[in-house]
Amino acid sequence: MSKSITTEGRIFARQVGREVKRRELIGASAISNGNEREFWPAAKWIIGRLDADTSPVKRVACLQAVAARLRAVPDHDRGAFVDIVRFDGKRSCELMFTTLVADDHPMEAMTGREEGVTAQCHYFKVGRTGLDFNVGVVTAYASAHALGRLCERGRRPVEIDYGIAFVGLCGRAGVFLSTDKRLWRAEINIALNDDLVATGSTKVAGQGEVTSTFFDCRTVLPRDACDGEQIAQADAFGQVLEGKSTVAAIPFLARPNDFVLDTLKR
Repeated sequence: MSKSITTEGRIFARQVGREVKRRELIGASAISNGNEREFWPAAKWIIGRLDADTSPVKRVACLQAVAARLRAVPDHDRGAFVDIVRFDGKRSCELMFTTLVADDHPMEAMTGREEGVTAQCHYFKVGRTGLDFNVGVVTAYASAHALGRLCERGRRPVEIDYGIAFVGLCGRAGVFLSTDKRLWRAEINIALNDDLVATGSTKVAGQGEVTSTFFDCRTVLPRDACDGEQIAQADAFGQVLEGKSTVAAIPFLARPNDFVLDTLKR
């Protein structure tokens, strides 16, 4: 049986959560041009502006301004990350960005039972034929336990920025996982470096149009604590995140029970 999280690990997880909340204030203000203080209302602010500006030219200008404001946020304040930005003339564009939110586990049955950091994806597309968007799509969740283990098991002292980058990496992984149905209910292992592996599974959260498959990161393990199949999957996923391979090359591993799944059965 593994030991409980150390005081150092618990403090680190809380520090990451506080820093994510601080950055949310800055990022939400950047997205909404100073009108909102949280990411979800800020995403809805964009929708409101796009609905009000029916001209494709004005809609493109609105998204261009959002992208510019997000990219102008200094790295040490950044809690929203631009993933895709394409502007094809004055009447067509795409914008996708990821936001980090310190909150409960995204599955409703887990509300109040566990805290961590959630990565959400927001996508907007403007074209001559109209507007398309999908906001608040959960791509990953890193539990406070996982953040604590990241702190404890790192080879050197782990900075808060690295904890935030870790959740961002989990978010990117979740986007890749959503593209392959084989991996929608699977164990997932991702190589973080030569020493550590992020481990968890894919689950489903949300309702209606924002229902999504996401990577639920439960813990961070030393590489030598993983078996051969876990290491093979972790290394394959690492290659995908580096752009050297495709999701199809990631081996499938059956999803084990964990605290979340056991809670959902009750």
